[in-house]
Amino acid sequence: MSSLMHRVNWKLLAQSPWPKFSAAFLFLVALYLLACETGVNLKPHAISKYHDVLLTQSSGGLSNLGKSRLVRTLEGNEERYQRMRVARDVYIDKNGGMDLPAFPTPGGLYYVLWDFFYPAYPCMFPTYRVGLIADGGEHSYLSARPRIQLAHKGKWVCGLERVLRSRSKPIVYSLNHHTPSFSSFELDMLSRSPECHIYGFDANTTHDASLKWPWGETEVIDPKWKSRVHFNHFAVADLKAMKYRSLQSVMRSFGHDWIDILKMDLEGSEFATLVSMIADSQDDALPFGQLLLEVHVGWSQDMNTVGHFSQWFNRLERAGLRPFYFEVSMTDVNTLRVEPAVAYSLSGTMTVFPPELVDNILDHSACDRRALKTYSLVSRAWVSRCRSHLFEKCALWPSRITPFWDLLQSPNCTFLTHVRTISNIKHYGPQDYETYNKIAADLGRLTNVCELEMEFTTPYRPEELDTFFRTAFPNITHLVVNLIQTRNPTPFAHMMSLFPALQEVDMRMTSVLEDIPADAVPPRQLRSLLLSERSAGQVLTWLKTAGQLRSLHSLALPCLGGPDIPIVCEALKQVGSELHHLKLVLRGTPEGIKTLTTIDLSLHPNLQTLHIHDGSWFIMNLASPSLEHLTLELDLSRPAYEELDWAALDGFLSPARFPRLRSVVIMCEQHGNHDYDEYYYDEPEEEPEIDFEHEFVRRVLPLLAESELLRTEW
Repeated sequence: MSSLMHRVNWKLLAQSPWPKFSAAFLFLVALYLLACETGVNLKPHAISKYHDVLLTQSSGGLSNLGKSRLVRTLEGNEERYQRMRVARDVYIDKNGGMDLPAFPTPGGLYYVLWDFFYPAYPCMFPTYRVGLIADGGEHSYLSARPRIQLAHKGKWVCGLERVLRSRSKPIVYSLNHHTPSFSSFELDMLSRSPECHIYGFDANTTHDASLKWPWGETEVIDPKWKSRVHFNHFAVADLKAMKYRSLQSVMRSFGHDWIDILKMDLEGSEFATLVSMIADSQDDALPFGQLLLEVHVGWSQDMNTVGHFSQWFNRLERAGLRPFYFEVSMTDVNTLRVEPAVAYSLSGTMTVFPPELVDNILDHSACDRRALKTYSLVSRAWVSRCRSHLFEKCALWPSRITPFWDLLQSPNCTFLTHVRTISNIKHYGPQDYETYNKIAADLGRLTNVCELEMEFTTPYRPEELDTFFRTAFPNITHLVVNLIQTRNPTPFAHMMSLFPALQEVDMRMTSVLEDIPADAVPPRQLRSLLLSERSAGQVLTWLKTAGQLRSLHSLALPCLGGPDIPIVCEALKQVGSELHHLKLVLRGTPEGIKTLTTIDLSLHPNLQTLHIHDGSWFIMNLASPSLEHLTLELDLSRPAYEELDWAALDGFLSPARFPRLRSVVIMCEQHGNHDYDEYYYDEPEEEPEIDFEHEFVRRVLPLLAESELLRTEW
């Protein structure tokens, strides 16, 4: 047996060690990234809160993060399993270390090997017994050694209904040593699914047994069932067999890319076989969802200590396998008086997940570039999703244009379809025109770019960049414009005409707009506007003249100036029930007070999200049963908020008035969330003060806090 393990180990040594280690470890890292919305800088109190949610599996604690209960359950399972692994090593060291015998002599220490390696990863779906309930008592004699026919007993399967329904033709591989003619597990699988196919593998069985498997000594065999059973007289990844093939080779020959259940009963050869499979998989995830495994420690001299078994079991864990059930063969103990075989049922934390769940996990780490680079090494199947986040947004700084252009022209460029946003298009002066026009055609190869962020710091001459924008970005639907020039008015209408598919515009500018020509037509699909202080009235008037105000679904308004207030209020009346998302900035200035008295929120009954900056009392006019998300951005350090009628606000935001309300966020502007944060160098407030304000909000809004809709941000 030792020589067999050595024949496998050379494969493992040839691999880079850390990608394989990452399979289990990275998932734990992902859990902590998922614990906060930004994926970075978890504070102690945030970790503690998340930890409590994991322990309780509360259905509401993380609902605001947009994660399903299944995702949260898997996170909790893995977090607790990793704690168990640490505790297991501590317990083994405390009781004698890795040199402990797997099974102590009678009258010695009171433990058995299985006390250390119990199934601590619960199945997240109903668990089914497939096959017979009991062991049974049939005996066969192989090399004068009695062998209980455990192979014909049943097994425990996690989420059987999902296994049978996830694909049109579920695949089961059954690896055996001296296959008996009868096996209840395979028969039950055939009966439960009319499309399930069973593939048996054994290089040592007799021809007669393979013909009868898995029906046994019966002459009544359903031809439809028989057509779904495929027996092969060779072993899979069993290096001691006379005839064997690698798992990857077998799957390729049958045209399989996935095995739903891998069942294995190899009478001691399971140790080297699984190590070989893991080695052959290299950096890919194991290609099966569940492993139903008979473990025969007493039949292998390489497994006579706790340390030997631990080293092997850790390899399975690093490959992403997690035990959710095991049962000890009491027949071995009672009848044979030997160390019992154990039937493990293991799921793959990295492979059993449906693709949409893996995508969900990766999407929550979208902001952590280092994590994404690491995840891409776990499995080739993860590369595309990781790459889509890594290259989703590319900054086209002037200093990077040439190397970026070289990459675009390379025949080996892999990110063309993944780039969706181009940022930092900067216009510093006339010298930029030639550079941008030179690369326009190659930028046009980024066919999925739909968002453009650009900045102009000098007078903009539209005619010089028209060709560039029309050629490079024909499919832009979201435009972010940052204009910080003051010498010349901005030709806003002309700029919009360059992007006919435009749907969303964010205007962040300090300059005034050029007069909009009477014949200028706004983009027909324009649905969303974020307006600056110098543009609100002019742009809304343009849309009103063009008859497109009622096409607006989303509107973000700045702190309005005197002449813009009546224009905006009239525009909001015309938009009316079509408005779904509204953000308002209100100040305690005369203009802010005038805005408060003029805007009527009751005109927008279909509002789904409302974000109000510094004007919480304003929402008492709201009458929108469709409201789902409310954000109040406040400065709680101001005395006015201590005198606010919080009880009235708490009662107003009731389920009876807003049945669809899913979240209420109180955002304290004192602690950040400013546009100028990147230039704000003062030390942040002490953590106790943040906690105090957090508790203050929950205390003055008890009904919202109890409903678990309330969240605070700083």
